[in-house]
Amino acid sequence: MDIQTYLPIIVVLGVAGFLLGNVFALKPKAYEVRSADFRLLARQFGFNPKLVARPDWLPAKAQRHNHHATKTDLVAVYGVVNDDWRLPMGRLIYQENVWRAVDAAVDLSVLDCLPTPIKAHAIGLQYKANSVVLYWLDVRYQGDRGVQKLDQTLAKADLSALQQALMAIGDDINARK
Repeated sequence: MDIQTYLPIIVVLGVAGFLLGNVFALKPKAYEVRSADFRLLARQFGFNPKLVARPDWLPAKAQRHNHHATKTDLVAVYGVVNDDWRLPMGRLIYQENVWRAVDAAVDLSVLDCLPTPIKAHAIGLQYKANSVVLYWLDVRYQGDRGVQKLDQTLAKADLSALQQALMAIGDDINARK
């Protein structure tokens, strides 16, 4: 048994391993699939979820310094619109479990109505004209569930509660203006 008899087998197995590795690398991660399913479900509740670059008024997350280029920090935006509202411009930041007004005076107790699982990943809230928008990390909301699929019942309950909370916030601010 010399190396020449085993060399073609080793080459074929190496190439097959390389190809399979590339195919499996293309498969999306489970939390990415859940996040995409969650965003599709959010559209049924009237949200238009978007990933946007983190606005300047929101605190930036700590960046690790290395030789790679800095990634753009994206956050999810979920908002509600009501044409009856005439809201002033206001921004709030959520840090260390406390809401803080950036450029407006608002009763912060109204923000307690946000659902706890979503509030845990909130970054900020903005209201103006006829909309109330929540900036949050929806990927983290779905990220801690392992390889399970999206729990539709729980997601629908959270989205319904979020929609009601954002509407209540908008109604309260509109009534106080």
